[in-house]
Amino acid sequence: MADAPGVSSTSSASGRARIIRTSAIALSGALLLMTFLTGILAGRARQRASLDARLTSAVTERSNVVSDYFERARSLILLLAHDPSFAGLYGTADGREAAIARDAAEIIQAREAIKYLQHLYDGRINEICFIDRSGAENARVVHQHQATAAELSSDESGNAFFTPTFALAAGEVLQAAPYRSPDTSEWVVSSSTPVVAGAVGAPAIVHFEISLEAFRQLIIDNTQQVDIQIVDAMTGKVIVDSRYSVLKSPELDTPDNAAYPQLMGNTATDGLLTRDGTRAAFHKVRVDQHNANDWYIVTSAPTVANGLWAGVGFGTISLLASAVLLLVLGSMSLRTHQRHLRMAATSDSLTGLPNRNLLLEVASEKLEQATRSGSGVALMLLDLDRFKEINDTLGHQWGDELLQAIGPRIQPAIRAGDMVARLGGDEFVILLADVAAAEVAQRIAERIVGLLEQPFQLGELACGIEASIGIAIGPRDGADVHTLMQHADVAMYVAKQNRFGVTVYDPVLDLHNPRKLSMLGELRVAIEQHQLVLHYQPKTPLNGDEHRGVEALVRWQHPERGLIPPDEFIPLAEHTALIQPLTTYVLDEALAQCRRWLDGGNAIAVAVNVSARSLHDASFFDQVCGQLLAHGVPPELLELEITESAIMADPKGARELLLRFHELGVRLAIDDFGTGYSSLAYLKTLPVHALKIDRSFVRGLHHEHSDAVIVQSVIDLGRNLGLAVVAEGVEDAGTVAYLSQAGCTTGQGWFWSKAVPADELAQWITSPDDVAPAGDVVAGDPSVEGAVR
Repeated sequence: MADAPGVSSTSSASGRARIIRTSAIALSGALLLMTFLTGILAGRARQRASLDARLTSAVTERSNVVSDYFERARSLILLLAHDPSFAGLYGTADGREAAIARDAAEIIQAREAIKYLQHLYDGRINEICFIDRSGAENARVVHQHQATAAELSSDESGNAFFTPTFALAAGEVLQAAPYRSPDTSEWVVSSSTPVVAGAVGAPAIVHFEISLEAFRQLIIDNTQQVDIQIVDAMTGKVIVDSRYSVLKSPELDTPDNAAYPQLMGNTATDGLLTRDGTRAAFHKVRVDQHNANDWYIVTSAPTVANGLWAGVGFGTISLLASAVLLLVLGSMSLRTHQRHLRMAATSDSLTGLPNRNLLLEVASEKLEQATRSGSGVALMLLDLDRFKEINDTLGHQWGDELLQAIGPRIQPAIRAGDMVARLGGDEFVILLADVAAAEVAQRIAERIVGLLEQPFQLGELACGIEASIGIAIGPRDGADVHTLMQHADVAMYVAKQNRFGVTVYDPVLDLHNPRKLSMLGELRVAIEQHQLVLHYQPKTPLNGDEHRGVEALVRWQHPERGLIPPDEFIPLAEHTALIQPLTTYVLDEALAQCRRWLDGGNAIAVAVNVSARSLHDASFFDQVCGQLLAHGVPPELLELEITESAIMADPKGARELLLRFHELGVRLAIDDFGTGYSSLAYLKTLPVHALKIDRSFVRGLHHEHSDAVIVQSVIDLGRNLGLAVVAEGVEDAGTVAYLSQAGCTTGQGWFWSKAVPADELAQWITSPDDVAPAGDVVAGDPSVEGAVR
């Protein structure tokens, strides 16, 4: 009996331990069960977020497409309205009957017009008509059927959209709300604009219709697996649905089918809503002042199932709960072990930065997203210059400390969602997601190089370092991460070999072309040693313009290879930091020659091409001012030629810089005009003096009708805006005669002179009217005549 108390005490302690263990297991099981349930909720939240992102991406993309469609319709009808080929169809002084009877060939122009518009507008134009100042139709084409004189309407003045069109100012376009076409019975939208034509200069109208079915085909997007509708913001009607044809839809006649009442009177331009079991994203289409189509683009898909247990059976939950209780004791240690393994597999042991494995995983995911969304990913390979010297001089301890400081030093230059990783040794990678253009990545890279040049404190020594960065943009420069890495390495090698700091990848830089790579290294020396020379090509007045000028074009007088044309070295320089000292060199030489001409009593304007990098360089304006002052050249004798693509890289920034040059008095010209639609919307806001028609259109004048239409339209557009028009690539007398008759201001090309050294222009300078033309040229040399950028 003496041992009973001890046994009882031991039994009690054991019971308490069992209770504690059981409670711990139960508590752990409850916590894991809560984790499981939280996982269900988090999974559904991720599904909803993924659906919203997919809908938002699709609606933004489709809205931009529809907006661009309206803008293209507006631009095309303005070009047609300025085309003098159709003046006889717009209206004449002696009435409609005389216009129709005058010449059948003029009426055939209507058929040519619809062919031209359909070529530029994907064949979706149903009808086009020309209305004279009295309201009578002079011509009409419906689905390429030419209406006879008897079929033409004698009075369209009462038509609902012709009356307001007559009230518009020249250059304004009315884009009407949907209506059922009386000629085709299809639902359409139309564009119409007034034109001043005919002997008495009275207003007329050009008008064409586009079916809503064309808009439906435009918004269909099978890649996102969503339904897409166009909704009238005033009525809530679904007027176009990607799932159903609207060629002759009777539903659009019904006044009370407001399918999206949430959007009626809504002032929001975009957002998300839930309706009848579907999730929808909406975005309002951007339209011009006279566009009556107040539309929302709506993308929709079934909502994610609601409810905590949706899709999960009771038996499954019971089994999972049992498994949780059985595995509870080992789960925490297992998770901890897995976390350590994950960190070891994805982190660099020295710096703590993501390593190559994690970089490849994240970069592949970002590249796939960019490919789907149409955006870009920048992969920047960074290599420290002369890092081995630091290791050998200071020791590996300080070298390791420097490597550990690289990541924190770079972080201020990048965004929250970007990544800095270490590949090994002194190589790092910066991954930028959602990059709109290579210029964005280039600016960030240049800022990183500047940050690394600031001293690092290594013990008692302050040490600044230099770095070389190569940039590759995906998916443009590679559809997979390994290709991007390879191309970034090529660009980095070029940057390091030539001390550029930053280089953007271009196929011409590839190591498989050693001749070009060697040339790039020699180009820096060529600039420093003044091996580059300027040739000048005259611009010849065609219609009494007294303004005299030349274009400066650079060549490389290589000591071993002879005269190298610009197309062999300018593209290389454009993708490196060399383009800026090259531009400075050309400007300096051109202004020095302009000064020499001035000293000889000849005021000759000199045109110099400006690269996109110079146009968006904040110091470029001050640089030009300094060079003008240094050479004593009046600003009006300098002309800067800028391409459309350079302006569109940053329209707002380019416009601000061009305004400063305009206020200074420097002349401005848009080079290669006509090679894209983009600048039409910005042209009226740019303070430019001249348009240069691209040589590809000028050379096709005699055998391509569309080229002749474009050249004439640009000339008319320039004249109406008060701009000079320069035609490039003029090579024969027939082209000179055509351009003179069309009203072109100036010609430039081999017909008069190729680009020559300044001393060979002496006769043209002293007596330009007495210089005989060079004669017809069979084929000009584009490498000699081509502009330098």
